[in-house]
Amino acid sequence: MLSAVSTGADLTTRIRELFAESPATEMQLLNIAAKARFSGRFRDLKRTVDGLVAEGELLLVHHGGGQYYRRKDEGQGTEGTKGTQGMESPTGP
Repeated sequence: MLSAVSTGADLTTRIRELFAESPATEMQLLNIAAKARFSGRFRDLKRTVDGLVAEGELLLVHHGGGQYYRRKDEGQGTEGTKGTQGMESPTGP
């Protein structure tokens, strides 16, 4: 069983492992905290996750009024990440 982590390299490693296990999953910060067994201040978790976004490892996606984080695919840029999941292209066949 995983022990709780608070900050630093252990937390970053756990978050990376979490998204590596399920790369297509989108999670909010509280879900990340629970699944990574985070124990500490919320702002420390947010700072760590935002650092992974800044490094290009995760994407911040907005839809349904919420903020979700997901793993960035190799060929995926950051454009079109605001509320575009599940929408068809307007230029269809």
